[in-house]
Amino acid sequence: MAGVAIGDEGFTLVEIDYSNAENVMAAMIAGDSNLSAACQAEDFHSVMGAEYFGKQWQEADTAERKRLRNLSKKITYGTAYGMGAKRLGESINVSTEEAKRIMRAKDAAFPRVTHWRTVAQKQADDTHRLKLWTGRPVAVPSAFVAWNYICQGGGERDAQAGDCGGVGDLPRQGDAFAGGTGYARRADFGSGSH
Repeated sequence: MAGVAIGDEGFTLVEIDYSNAENVMAAMIAGDSNLSAACQAEDFHSVMGAEYFGKQWQEADTAERKRLRNLSKKITYGTAYGMGAKRLGESINVSTEEAKRIMRAKDAAFPRVTHWRTVAQKQADDTHRLKLWTGRPVAVPSAFVAWNYICQGGGERDAQAGDCGGVGDLPRQGDAFAGGTGYARRADFGSGSH
């Protein structure tokens, strides 16, 4: 990609790729210490594999753990971006019922994320709006994508309008994260007390 985009004379073009940013953002917003610990682990996807597959993970040999770890990536990112049980099952070649079990295991492992995702979805369903973690309100097309807007950010049109949300707002809010202080505000999603 070098040479595709060149900064003006005297300026440097910088690309930022935050490691595991969506999950770190979800842990911060929800105040979920379980997800925070997983994000800080040496191998995030192995921690997730242990959560999703339990006894199967514990009893697996090295090759099977590698396979389950790869499935864990699909589960973690697919569900974070709104994949439901039917599509998840197709994606990882398990039944819809097994996909539902895995999704329940994920919800049980990260109860604060589950709680705040539910709150965000209800708020979006009731008002079609959310307050982002920055305090900015944003229109949300459906409750199904509410948590995505908060953690990952909205779609391209929202980004063009300056309503990124989630990880998309990190560069704008960089001063809040300067020096690795980890400062963040708990989301209220505009629905009053919680």
